[in-house]
Amino acid sequence: MEDLESLVEDAAAADRPFMAALAIGKARGGLPAPGFFDCARRLGRFAGDPNGQDVKTFQTAELNAVFARWGGSRDNKRKRCSQPTAGA
Repeated sequence: MEDLESLVEDAAAADRPFMAALAIGKARGGLPAPGFFDCARRLGRFAGDPNGQDVKTFQTAELNAVFARWGGSRDNKRKRCSQPTAGA
């Protein structure tokens, strides 16, 4: 998690969206780990309820900002590691 926290800290220092918002897990219903929100709070970017709807609202806003800055969308079809590739 330290690498993701460093990524968040660097983004905050440069006033960029948090690319770490892309690091989501099934165990949290598609949300980043609690440390993401803790770090965002320490950096003054998240002031909501870490156990409520505020986390989803914040993560959605960060994802939208990431996609607006670097392109892409949440609806892109992603190739999964378990999918065979052509010619393999």
